[in-house]
Amino acid sequence: MDAVERRKDQRQDIQLQLEFAPATVYGTPVTRTGVTQNVGPGGVYFQTSMGSALRKDTELAIRIAIPRLSEDPGTPLALTGRARVKRIESLYRPDAQETPLWGVAVMFDQRPSIRMGYDFWLVDEG
Repeated sequence: MDAVERRKDQRQDIQLQLEFAPATVYGTPVTRTGVTQNVGPGGVYFQTSMGSALRKDTELAIRIAIPRLSEDPGTPLALTGRARVKRIESLYRPDAQETPLWGVAVMFDQRPSIRMGYDFWLVDEG
């Protein structure tokens, strides 16, 4: 039986480097890394070895590196936004010795922005 698609926005299967930082009450958030599996205007599904501390509805700052199409590295580009964790799942690893892997589905609070330059964590508030 086919799974029912509940997303409003279409997603594209693409693997890109992703950084995420959970919102914190105290101090500077710790940046963690992952790799996207699919991306769309409404959300992202990514895999990370750093998902065990995440919970449903955790707020995250998300930054996805946009690769350059030419040899010239130019100004870095990134897709940035704030999102909430909707689902976390432990992914099977055949070798139990390896670091656990987690699948994380997040939904953007608002449409993400494209940022140029090196200060990607300037995510608009409100």
